[in-house]
Amino acid sequence: MKLPRLRTILLIPVVLFALFYATGAVIVAMNNETIAVLETPPAPHETVAIFGASGTAGDGILKAALADPSIDRIHVITRRATPRESA
Repeated sequence: MKLPRLRTILLIPVVLFALFYATGAVIVAMNNETIAVLETPPAPHETVAIFGASGTAGDGILKAALADPSIDRIHVITRRATPRESA
């Protein structure tokens, strides 16, 4: 009995994944459902939790949250202190 070549064994899952992915892309592209529009504006957020505020993006989000007067409370969850925590 002759065994299939390694290239054939490795190529089969790749081809199956490509077919599955292409089928999913076609189904999503042909979906004509519309997204419902909100009838009322979303509730204002008074409390914000920021994970990773010691990083570059998190620090910018923390800065924006501190400047927003509609935010009453900010919870910052980090591994190390941020320079803005004392503000």
